[in-house]
Amino acid sequence: MPKILPVFIPFSGCKSKCVYCNQNIISGQKIDNLKNDVLKQIEFHFNICSDWDEISYFGGSFSCLSESTRNLLYNIAKEKGFKTLRFSTRPDCLKDEMIDEFKKNYVKTIELGVQSLSDEVLVKNNRPYSASTTIEWIDKLHTAGFNVVAQIMVGMYGENWDDFKFTVDTIAEKKVNGVRIYPTVVLNNTMLKNLYDSKEFIPLGYEDVFSRLIYAFVKFSAKGIEILRIGLQDSESLKKDIAAGLYYPAFGDMVKTLIIICYIKQFGKLSVREEDIKKLPNYKGILKKYFSDRIFSVKNEKIFSISRICRSLESGLSENNRGQLEREVVSFAKEVWGKTYDRQT
Repeated sequence: MPKILPVFIPFSGCKSKCVYCNQNIISGQKIDNLKNDVLKQIEFHFNICSDWDEISYFGGSFSCLSESTRNLLYNIAKEKGFKTLRFSTRPDCLKDEMIDEFKKNYVKTIELGVQSLSDEVLVKNNRPYSASTTIEWIDKLHTAGFNVVAQIMVGMYGENWDDFKFTVDTIAEKKVNGVRIYPTVVLNNTMLKNLYDSKEFIPLGYEDVFSRLIYAFVKFSAKGIEILRIGLQDSESLKKDIAAGLYYPAFGDMVKTLIIICYIKQFGKLSVREEDIKKLPNYKGILKKYFSDRIFSVKNEKIFSISRICRSLESGLSENNRGQLEREVVSFAKEVWGKTYDRQT
């Protein structure tokens, strides 16, 4: 996995504001002078580590920026010695004529702010594009040879289980290169905070969030799609501005541990090589404490892979009783982890 130097350009290029979004809080950055602030962030990261593979521009909609601003950011990347570049953007801000521009400027990966493939959910969250536009651009970018990463959310305003399942299933079949999954939290100074205060929006609870995360992780991983991140990047400033919603710094480890438990519950045991037992996801030691008698060491077993576990689970998970297995596992983990971890902000 490449070492990516992150540069945040919050709200840059955004032509509208989504109901849930406050990029200044999420990124911890506020842009006053784009060039100077970008250079400061790069210098900060170079002081930590001088060896980076790729530069990224996150937090705004890169392709919505003016051509002159895009060129400024391309040139900064080149001057700093980067050979590849990635950025995040909205699907509706992409144009056919930009493809050659991206290639000429060493863009390798484009992260699309998909969020949902329900047109109704997109409208309610002030996302100014349709699901068909997203699908069209996933296909076009793949055909043009770019890596595509889909950013999706869990529990958006107006979203139900069927909306989320459709989004996950469709993107999984498109076989994007990677995904980032963000459970919705209510941030201060957002329209979603107003909806929360008026009780028009109620964040998903523990069982719903983790059941959906398990489903998404299994579906994507079974297709060989890399899950780059689950949840927002941890920071003290972020924690102070979360008004409601489920937030954990260790979402990824928690979900992978729950998937292992789902596998054990469904198949009765887990066989792994002795040297791989310590590599198993084991958030808060739950596997060792409650399932050690169902994890067996087998000399000739294949190397442990969470993707292989997910492929075994995929066909049966959530097909019957709308996620009964996931809910049973999540309910059990909630009871165990809730004793040692603050469960909800």
